[in-house]
Amino acid sequence: MAEKGDAMSAYAAAKEYEQEGNFIHAARLYEVSAARQYKDAFTPLGHLYESGKGVPRNLERAIYWCSEGLKAEKDGWSKGAYRLGMLYFSDVE
Repeated sequence: MAEKGDAMSAYAAAKEYEQEGNFIHAARLYEVSAARQYKDAFTPLGHLYESGKGVPRNLERAIYWCSEGLKAEKDGWSKGAYRLGMLYFSDVE
C-alpha cells in the first residue's frame, strides 16, 4: 500500500486518485508524500486545500503548501508560484 511505501509511490497513487475524482484519498496520500518531503506533492496538496476538494478549504494551508512548492523549485518558477500568485491576487476570502 502506498501509505506504507515510499513518498514517490504515495505521490503516484495520489495522482491516480485525483484523476479519478477521489479527492479524499488523493489528499491523504499527498499529505503522506509531502510529510516525507517529496517535493512534487507540495503544490497539488496546496491546490486541494485551495479548492476544498478532499480536505476542508483552508487558504492558510494552501498558501503554506504552494510556498513550499515554490521553495522546492531550483529555477524559481513552478506551478507553486502560479498557485501562490493566484491565491494572493484573487478575491477569495
